[in-house]
Amino acid sequence: MKTLHSALLKGLQVGDTPWFSIELDDPVHGRITRLGRFDGEPHHRRVVVGDSGVRPVETPGAGWIFAERYEGGAPLGGYVAATIVLRHGDGDAWVEGEANSQHTAALEALLSDAREAAAEVRDGGPEDLAARQLAEPHHDGDEAHAGLTVQWRHDDASYLEHIGACVAAVSEDGGVRCLTNMATVTAPAPFDPVSVSEALTRSSAAPRAAIIVEGDVALVSASPETFVACASGVVETEPMKGTRPRGTTPEVDEALREELRSSEKERQENLAVTERVVAELDAVCASGSVHVARPCVVKSYGQVHQLVSEVRGQLLESATLGEVLDAMSPAASMTGVPKATAVRHLAELEDGPRGLYSGCYGWVSVSGADAQVAMAIRCAELRGSTALVGAGGGLTAASRPDEELAEVKLKARAVLKALGAGYPRVL
Repeated sequence: MKTLHSALLKGLQVGDTPWFSIELDDPVHGRITRLGRFDGEPHHRRVVVGDSGVRPVETPGAGWIFAERYEGGAPLGGYVAATIVLRHGDGDAWVEGEANSQHTAALEALLSDAREAAAEVRDGGPEDLAARQLAEPHHDGDEAHAGLTVQWRHDDASYLEHIGACVAAVSEDGGVRCLTNMATVTAPAPFDPVSVSEALTRSSAAPRAAIIVEGDVALVSASPETFVACASGVVETEPMKGTRPRGTTPEVDEALREELRSSEKERQENLAVTERVVAELDAVCASGSVHVARPCVVKSYGQVHQLVSEVRGQLLESATLGEVLDAMSPAASMTGVPKATAVRHLAELEDGPRGLYSGCYGWVSVSGADAQVAMAIRCAELRGSTALVGAGGGLTAASRPDEELAEVKLKARAVLKALGAGYPRVL
């Protein structure tokens, strides 16, 4: 499947039409990846995701792809008339979309060409050696590769001061602050979104991985966090607060899982954010329907263990995706609480925009019966030969500054490595 996916990505790169690849959950096929091209304005916010009982006729494979910035503004994305579906379980692939559409026919041709290219690689064709070389791990040093520079918006000393300011503030208001930092990686040539994505996937496979490319801007993400998922009028969100690294042995790994699960500090942080999320969903859901289905569950990913709570509710029948996003944006897991106070305080300390990082991205079908939106974390915003990598963490009165700084670098490591920028030194 990986070989076919790689061939499809290379085919989508040909030409100037914006394109995407996004991992989704499908009620029939399980885990899938949708790939395709998009055009027009991103009108995803107009789609009704509440269950009114009267929906537009669903066209499988057609919908909207989008990515929104933390600060708002014009999103990436547009309308998708057809998609290639790649099923993870058995690697089968097919095209879904508008009947007799030129987009559907073009993707059929692309899929056929990609199958031939993938077969050549599997049979030991000329690309086989290159594929094996790409799979070799990068050097795990602290410095960038030749020609690359990495500049953090705030150096360690400044960031530790900002952590201290946040801890002092939450000691007074009893809240949480999600402080972030931003690394700018500069290369001598433009970054290739496909190469960055494949390198990131090798180290940090995640359930919400995506590439969205529009003009000279690309979002490459290996996000594990579900911001919003709507299916037949039911909305779910999974605020994620609390992190531990993966262990080097099964015994160490399990010990780190248990440490996260039993941490009172991490649990309080997660539940404070979850309480805010429940209140936000109440505004777009039927009265009394919003509830915490599973509080503080440990979920494990390629680089980290995360503490996650699952919140569900029954949407109002007329609720649009835009109304749901407005009720919840910016995400409490990326601001902290009290939210208005946290947003103002963080803007003063961070001293610059977050951009696509800690915004959101996703897919919504034409009928609105299926909407899946991820939190834009563990990601890079590519702009030609410049890449922006954000990372942060939640702070409470019990936070230890040195541990919080190390967590930020842990979260940035896989993305920086995928860019060829090496690992940041962790204290």
